Parts: sequence; C-alpha cells; structure tokens
Amino acid sequence: MTTQRSAWVCAMAVLAATAGLCRAGSLDSLAAPGLTNSAMFTLDDIYQRLMNGTPGAKRTGPFREPTAAPGSTGHTTDEIMGRAPALDNSQGATSAQVLVGRTFWGLTSGQWGPQTGAMPVQSLSPTNGAVAAGYYSATNLTQVDADLATGNIRAGVNIFGVAGKPEVVDTTSGDAGAGDLLSGKKAWVDGAEVTGSILTRTLSPANDVMLQGYYNATNLTLIDSDLTATNIRSGVTVFGVGGALYARLPKSGQTSSYRTGDDGDLEVGVPPPISRFTVGVGGAATNVVTDNLTGLMWCRDANLAGLKTWNDAVDYCNALNHGGYDDWRLPNVVELSSLLDFQQNSPVLPAGHPFLNVQSSTYWTSTSYSSDPTFSALVVSVGVGTSSANAKTATRYVWPVRGRP
Repeated sequence: MTTQRSAWVCAMAVLAATAGLCRAGSLDSLAAPGLTNSAMFTLDDIYQRLMNGTPGAKRTGPFREPTAAPGSTGHTTDEIMGRAPALDNSQGATSAQVLVGRTFWGLTSGQWGPQTGAMPVQSLSPTNGAVAAGYYSATNLTQVDADLATGNIRAGVNIFGVAGKPEVVDTTSGDAGAGDLLSGKKAWVDGAEVTGSILTRTLSPANDVMLQGYYNATNLTLIDSDLTATNIRSGVTVFGVGGALYARLPKSGQTSSYRTGDDGDLEVGVPPPISRFTVGVGGAATNVVTDNLTGLMWCRDANLAGLKTWNDAVDYCNALNHGGYDDWRLPNVVELSSLLDFQQNSPVLPAGHPFLNVQSSTYWTSTSYSSDPTFSALVVSVGVGTSSANAKTATRYVWPVRGRP
C-alpha cells in the first residue's frame, strides 16, 4: 500500500509539474487526496487532447487506492511537447484569413492561441463587376445576373463561359432606313430595329407605268401575253422581244364580187376599225382627222392649200402650222392611197368620211416617178382611185399629213 501511494504521489507530482508549466498556477494540491476537488487531468489526457482532440475526464468520486501496480505512467513531456503546436509566422493563419465567426488556434506571434476569424462573407452584385475581398460561396454567375445570357453577348465573344449569340453583331455601320427595306421586313441599324416600308408592286399589262416599290423578278411576257414577236413591228425590239410583224395592207374596201377569186370575193387585208375616223375635239383640234386604221393624222380640209407645183407643195407642208401641230408633210403615194375605198367613187373615200372640200381630182404625193425622178412625181386621183406620174411643174391639190403609220 505504501508503494502504491508513493507511485500515486510521484504521478501527482509530475502532473502537478506539467500543470504548472501549462497553467503557471500553484503546485499545491487543490484538496486532500480523498476529496473530489483533488482530481486532475493526467499527462495522457493532455497528450490525447493534443493528438486527437479528446476532451479527457477527471475522476468524479473520492480517491480510491489502486488495487494493482500503475504500469505505464503515460506519455513523457517530450512526447507531449512533440504534439504541441509550434510558432509559424510564415504559414500560420490570421483572423483576416479565416471566415468570420469561425474559431481556430493561431500559430503566429501576433495571434497565438484561440482566435476568431474575421474574413467577411461577400455576395456578388449584378449591378457592377467589382469583386470585394472576402469569402464567396460557389456561385453560377448566370444566377447572380440573369442578363449574362448568350443573346446579350456579341458574336465571337465568351464571357465567363457564356458564348455570344451569332446574330448579335455590331450594327453601328448600318445606314439603311425604312425606305430601303421591303415592307414588313425588319433589320437592325445602329442598335435600333427598323421595319421596312418599301411596297411590293405588281406590273400591269394595262399600262407602262412602274410605281416606286419592289418588283419580284418577272418575265414581262408573262405579265402581258401580247408582248410577242408577231405583235411587234419587224426591226424593233421591245424588252428583249424582237419584232416579226411586217406591214399588213388594209382591205381595198371593195365588197362586191364579179367572179370567184377577185378582190370582192377574197377581201384580203386588214379590215378597217368600226369607227374609221376621229375628228379632233375643241378649237383648232377640230381641223385634224385621225385615221384609226393607220394612225395617220390628216388635215380635215382637203383643199387647204389650193393648187401648187410639186416643190411648192413640199415646202408648204413642211412650213404648215395647223390644228396645233407644226410637223406636217406631203404624204407618200402609199399613205395617200391608204385613204381610198374602192367600193366608192368620186371621191373614192370611205362612206361617211368627215373630210371637207375633197376634190375629185389628183393630189400630189412626195414620191418621185422612178422613170423620171428629176422632173416627175406620182399623183393619186381621189376621183377614181388611180395613181400616175405628172410633171413636177404642174399644179395639183395638196393634202398634208403627219405622224407615222
């Protein structure tokens, strides 16, 4: 029993010495051995606390004498010191490096022992790009700012892993306006949406006016089926269609037939329109008659100039200003003959014609006689419908004409 007590006293002495090193308190026992207050942590408790964080346990009842030898008396002070933290000013954490409110054991000379962290917990803000110093929880930036989306980022740019949309481009170089875009179509110009106002137009075969607007690529022959070669005069090209229409002679006017195969039987040629002639309306225009078969315009007064030689007749027509026109001329033999209606006689003109002062005699033409062109020209007899050659020095009637057949 004496030996056991001596071992206990030795252990208490070591423990007291160690406690003195740790606490710098009194080396005297806290109470008599038999009292609860005399209980103290052992060196092994201190070692385990440093090693594993084990809290250790004091005895809670009165001291009891050991019933066997104590065996090992615990860890040595060297072993305990080997587990104790050492000063570390280079790697030791400070309060500013530990999350606010968290406790830790400081290893630096300025903050040795139990410490409380002061590093603030920060939150990202969608209103600015500044990141304040502090601790940030793992965060998806697209959740912090919903505007961090592909549709808001320029093509070819990648912001925090979000690639820009191919359609989002710099439009500051655009200069188109609504009047430059097809109606209803949209475009972005200088950062603003522009809606087009150009009207979509359709060509019409009823006229040749093209209003401002957009026209789909169209073959004009599909719009107007009359745009064909056979409707265009030979030698003329209209919108790429070359004419193949040759001059067609009008009917002679004779409708009476005297045998099979004669003119009255066949009546070949272009028929006259229902309304052959049109008299101008209003003022001087009433002095002009339009032949709706040929398109030629004639002086309504067939004896406006009286009798003249061939040269005087040409000069007279060239200088004439009549009915609001100043481009009159002497008709050629074909033009003058186009007025004749061989069903009629003296004059040989269509029934119901509107002309005045028609002479049933011969009228000059601008066509010279091929056998004697210097001295002779052809004349047309309106009385009987024949043509012949007359000396250019003779006097004949003059019937001015204008326009082109």
